Amino acid sequence: MTIIVYPVGQGDLRNDIVGLSKSERQEAQGEAEQQVEKFLDDEDSEGLLKVLLEAPEEGSRFSAPPLSLILRALFPAEGERVVTVLLLASRSGDSGTRTWKIGELLKKALGLAGVHDGLRKELRLDVSVEMCEANLQETAGVEELAERLRCLVDSQNQTGDEPKVVVNAISGASMIALGAMGAADQLGLDWRAAVAPGSQKDTAVLLDRSSYDTAPFYWLRSLGYIEQARNWAQGRLARSSGRASVDVGSLDGLTDLMKRLATNPESLKDEDLASLLALDMARADNGAGLIARAWVQKHYLDCHHKEIEAGMHTLEDLVTVAKRARGKLPMLGEIICAAQKRQQELKDECPKSVRWLLEHQWLNDVGKGAVHDLAAPSASDVKRVLSLKEIDSCLPDWVARPEWRPGRGSVLFIAPCGSGAPRGMCVTERILGKEPDKKIRRAVPGAMLDGAESLPAEFLLLHSSYPGSKKTSLDAADAARRTQVHAGWKRHVSPSVDKRDYEGGDRNEYVATPVIMRSVSGQVALALEAKHPAAVVIVGTGQKAAVLGALQAAQAWCAEHATPLFLQTFVDKVDEEGRKESVSQLHRFALHNDAETALREAAISSLKSLNLLSAVRVLAAGDWRMDEMADRCDKLRQQLLEVANDKENPDRGAGVLIDLLQTVAGLWTEATELTKMRLAVVVAEALNFKTKGSNLLHRNNNLEGGSGNPINLARPYPKDCDKKRSKDKGPHQDLLEILYRVRNKLVVTHADDIVKSALQMVLQDLGGANIRTDSKAVSGDDVTYPDVLRLTCEKLEEAARALSITWASSTWKAEFDHLMSELKSLAHTREP
Repeated sequence: MTIIVYPVGQGDLRNDIVGLSKSERQEAQGEAEQQVEKFLDDEDSEGLLKVLLEAPEEGSRFSAPPLSLILRALFPAEGERVVTVLLLASRSGDSGTRTWKIGELLKKALGLAGVHDGLRKELRLDVSVEMCEANLQETAGVEELAERLRCLVDSQNQTGDEPKVVVNAISGASMIALGAMGAADQLGLDWRAAVAPGSQKDTAVLLDRSSYDTAPFYWLRSLGYIEQARNWAQGRLARSSGRASVDVGSLDGLTDLMKRLATNPESLKDEDLASLLALDMARADNGAGLIARAWVQKHYLDCHHKEIEAGMHTLEDLVTVAKRARGKLPMLGEIICAAQKRQQELKDECPKSVRWLLEHQWLNDVGKGAVHDLAAPSASDVKRVLSLKEIDSCLPDWVARPEWRPGRGSVLFIAPCGSGAPRGMCVTERILGKEPDKKIRRAVPGAMLDGAESLPAEFLLLHSSYPGSKKTSLDAADAARRTQVHAGWKRHVSPSVDKRDYEGGDRNEYVATPVIMRSVSGQVALALEAKHPAAVVIVGTGQKAAVLGALQAAQAWCAEHATPLFLQTFVDKVDEEGRKESVSQLHRFALHNDAETALREAAISSLKSLNLLSAVRVLAAGDWRMDEMADRCDKLRQQLLEVANDKENPDRGAGVLIDLLQTVAGLWTEATELTKMRLAVVVAEALNFKTKGSNLLHRNNNLEGGSGNPINLARPYPKDCDKKRSKDKGPHQDLLEILYRVRNKLVVTHADDIVKSALQMVLQDLGGANIRTDSKAVSGDDVTYPDVLRLTCEKLEEAARALSITWASSTWKAEFDHLMSELKSLAHTREP
């Protein structure tokens, strides 16, 4: 089955309106409608088939009516094809743009038995027809279309035959046609655009929605999903042959590093840790700061040993000095303190390695601060770390960097300029005067980080050689420089505006479509390669052929460079007082259906390590189902941020935090050692409140223990506890402190089993500890991290009852589990 999504236009009644005045256009439309009405009254199938299929009178720009062009393109080589025509007609706009009556006439004509039989006989097409309102003034029109299209597709899917979709891009309003493309794409349908074939041809050209079947590899690689990218490439190679190859070898170095980090962290060298730090900061991963501290220490030691080998001094390294003073492996902060003492002693004679350590001690703060707000580093931390030459040089060019750099990283708006004067504001004013859409922020690397800067915008204005089109582009360029820019867009300099002439001065776009598309596609491809934007937005203005040519080039470039692509249209929304407001509609072009499995696996991986920000970005690259999941994931992320940063009354979010601990305990068994480290960071930071606004979520930072006197963490809450006098504040405070100290012990070069070792070290420092699990009492080395998490939940609830503290019930874990379950279910049922 094929569904034709068909915006209705004047040409459907063979009415050529180019060059006619408004009154002449209305008169011609009236005459054409009367003729069709007469054919319908007389049930003249022959006359109606002539209107639908045959070329108009001589001198018309049409070689055939638009619907005829598309139907002939669907003519089957053998057998018969079932076709449903979904007419999109508008009741809105002025009398010259309303197409509802034309749509009704077409629906009646196609529903006539004689017309149905005639199409079946001549074209071997079994045609049925439906109609849907496409409102030019309300965004609801596109939503209604999407729902109607979804129902049509679902009903057909039940037969086991997934329908193909063709969108009419020949006639009708451009906004409706482009909105239909966006709706079909977000639904994840196999759709193609039908465009005019040029002069003297009677069959439409159907533009494939190109698969670019290597796009998932490049997308996963750009986001730093190294393991997922490799698995996808290997699976693809096993499933098929003769397809375009991908550069799997580019992943070898980082793949090896990640394996060694998880299995033998002590083998990692200075440059190894620098590479991992660069990747973690670019991905804005949980616990990125932990790698920062490990790298600083390793880099200092390498510099120190090189100085020794060069005979520059014979001083003992500061790690050994700090370890001897402390009696155990020191933290980076203690090594920095030793460096400060050495500088005070040696002054100008202080070795270069020590001076480097002191100049870069801010990285220790990144090691703590980069994991703030549930372990997502701030935009300033990312920018500062990646600006270090030792780190920047280790990040492959193919990893998306979450910071803007001159010459790349902007949001590029590609706007064809029509020959008519724009209604109200120029397209550049409409864009720069409004806040960037959240979909764009979600897609641009780093734009969702805390403290992210405004987005830089660039414009590529496309105009034909027709004077009116040139004037429109000049007006838009001028408006970009003088308009009042919203704070969400970067405005320290005027937005970059480039203009391109794609020629095509013939106003008869119907004839010139193939030439225009080729010219525009070439111009846009060159511009994209020069600019390397972080996101591309095709603005649906000007000639349809120019928009389609730009879209073709952008799809190809964005697929290869893992760059998000959007289609933006504008509608005029009318308020209750009759005032018009320009409203933007933004459609993100999803990666092709064959990419969905890879995206789901990447999203599952992110959820398992609670990298919710990364999961949002991955899910947003999919179809409407995955986009809805991205919204739900972002809601979970925002809820955690709000609770973890509630300085007024942290206790009211305790329900969400308990859900978080239970979620981490559930994820633990399947987690890799590196993921366990990151999860432990999330837990500690979510529970780390330094405010006095909490009666419950206090850590016992004076927690002490002695040899042979283990702490009983399973003890009941002291009922007669007086907060001012009692030394025992309750086991929940001890447990919160232990979780925080485990986080502080996580130095990645310590041991193979990172979190377990850190927990054992904390408990040993306290002289051991006894806890009770669901089945037995455990102590010492037998205590696991999930044991501590579950006991913490139990003791927090027990303390809350004793302190009469209540909180709103939380659904956070249930929603997280549902999202994870849904993703896993889709991954299982929709494997290629």
